[in-house]
Amino acid sequence: IMKFNAFIYSVGLGNIEAIPDGEIHRFKPPGRKTKSGWYILYPHLEYEAGAAGDWQSGLHEKFCSINKLELTPDQKKYHAKQIAINIEKNRVDTISKYLTAKNEVGELWGQASIENLDGHSYLIKKQIKTLNIRKHGFNIVIPIYDTNHILWNLQTINKNGFKLFHKGARIKGCYHPIGFLSNTLIQLILCEGWSTAMTIYQATGIATAACFSAGNLESVAMTLRAKYPSANIVIAGDDDQFKPVNIGRIKASIAAKRINAITVFPKFKDLSIKPTDFNDLCHLEGIETVREQFMVVCDVL
Repeated sequence: IMKFNAFIYSVGLGNIEAIPDGEIHRFKPPGRKTKSGWYILYPHLEYEAGAAGDWQSGLHEKFCSINKLELTPDQKKYHAKQIAINIEKNRVDTISKYLTAKNEVGELWGQASIENLDGHSYLIKKQIKTLNIRKHGFNIVIPIYDTNHILWNLQTINKNGFKLFHKGARIKGCYHPIGFLSNTLIQLILCEGWSTAMTIYQATGIATAACFSAGNLESVAMTLRAKYPSANIVIAGDDDQFKPVNIGRIKASIAAKRINAITVFPKFKDLSIKPTDFNDLCHLEGIETVREQFMVVCDVL
């Protein structure tokens, strides 16, 4: 019978010692620079059951050490009960963790300032302006909100472009709003990274939401569609054409289909540096080219 750790290895996620606590754990898969790998292993079962995957590649695999079809009715009932208990415990623990992190985030945001912000090397490199961001120490600090404009998380970026979210803070369904000047938006653009969002906003003048990852696009898209039901929403996806799996294009297309939105992807004349997003396009061909590519899908201001 295959064990969960062996299953993790078999799907290409490396060697780990999984903890059976019913919580999501992150880890760094082989060849990855970040902890894009994840797993959940449920406790208190007569056998091993869980799931694992890689947010960067989109991998998502479920696992059970026995054939569920061979379970007796009593075993099926026990299994379902334990899973329900673990899910509820995880939900309560997650809410508690989010609220604790939310308080920490608020304190850090209050300590941050706009002093010497414009001269930060990351902003100069990305050719973007400062708008509703701050600086904490040597790092840029980007606030991440829900649709009620409640601050839940921060993304920090150092001078080399290394990014971190606040530990334990909520990210799903949250975003960084740029140019949200009305409660009745006519058009709205969603994208992954903050620098990409700033580039798009500078090029178009249209309200733009930075969702921070391909995996968060769908959740934010559904949240914003509910808030702006009649808006023309455009999903500006990354084109990860040089990766084994084009997760940027896949996730953007899924999000757009889910909320009846339009997709747009950057079109490059020069692919030698392996560009992927609209900030790359701005660097290579200028902001006017970014503007022109959006004129096809929305009313650029």
